[in-house]
Amino acid sequence: MIIIYWILIFLSHLLPPKIALFIAEKMSYLMYFTVFRKKRKIVFSNLKRIHKGISSTEARKLVFEIGKNFGKFIYEFMIISKLNKNNLSDWVDAEHLEYLDDVVKSGKGAMVLTAHLGNWEFGAGLLGILGYSPIIIAFPQSSKLVKNFFTQRRESVGSRVVYVEEGLFRAISALKRGGVVTTVGDRVYSGPVCEAEFFGKPFSFPKGVFELARRTQASIVPAFSVIENGKSRIYFEPPLKNGVEEWAKVLEKYIKKYTNQWFLFDPL
Repeated sequence: MIIIYWILIFLSHLLPPKIALFIAEKMSYLMYFTVFRKKRKIVFSNLKRIHKGISSTEARKLVFEIGKNFGKFIYEFMIISKLNKNNLSDWVDAEHLEYLDDVVKSGKGAMVLTAHLGNWEFGAGLLGILGYSPIIIAFPQSSKLVKNFFTQRRESVGSRVVYVEEGLFRAISALKRGGVVTTVGDRVYSGPVCEAEFFGKPFSFPKGVFELARRTQASIVPAFSVIENGKSRIYFEPPLKNGVEEWAKVLEKYIKKYTNQWFLFDPL
C-alpha cells in the first residue's frame, strides 16, 4: 500500500494539476466500482436513510459523485505539503474563524471537531499554516510505514500528530495550556460511545472527544472543510453548549447539504 501512496505523490507533483486530478478521479471510480464495490452498497443504503424518499436513481448518482470527490480528496492530500502562507488562499478559505479565535483569546483550550466531510486534512493544514499549531488526534494505520507516511503529510503544514494508541497526554497538556486540538467525531473506532439522535435514529459517537473536553474545560468548536467552487471552504460554528446532542444536529445539517462529500463507508 505504501508503494501506491508514493507513486501517487510522484505523479501528483510531476503532472499538471488538472491532469493529476483527472487521473485521481478515474482511479477512484475504478476502485469504487471494483475492489470497494461492497462499500458502494453500504453508501447507497446510508443515502436512503439520510434523504428520505430519495429515488434509487438519485442515490446512485450521489454514490458516483462521492467516488469522484473522494478521488479529489486523495489527490489534495498527496500535495498538501505544497500549502504555505503565500498560496493558502488559492486552495482554502475560512468562514467565521472568529469562533475559534474567541476561545483561544479567552485562554481556554479549543477542541476543533470535524467529520470525514470534504477535505478535513486541508482544514487542519490551514490551522497549522496560520500558526495555531494544532494537535491532530489520529487513529492507527495499517502499518508503521503507512502511519509514518500520513504523519509526514500532516506535519509538513505545521500540525502535530498524536495517535490514540500512544496515549493522549500531549493533547491533554495542550488543551490545559489553551492550545488547539482537532479530530473527527462522526465515527467510532474504539472505546466508549455516547448516543444521540442522528437522522431519526440513535447513533453512536465517540465519547472520548466529549470527555476530553470536559476534563480539560476546553470548548468544542465544530468546523467543516467542504469543496465549493473548486476549492475548500472551512466553516467554523459556535462552540457547543449541549454536547453530543448539539454536535449531532450540526453534523446532520452539513451532511444534508454536502452529502456527496461525506466519506463514511460504514453502515449508519
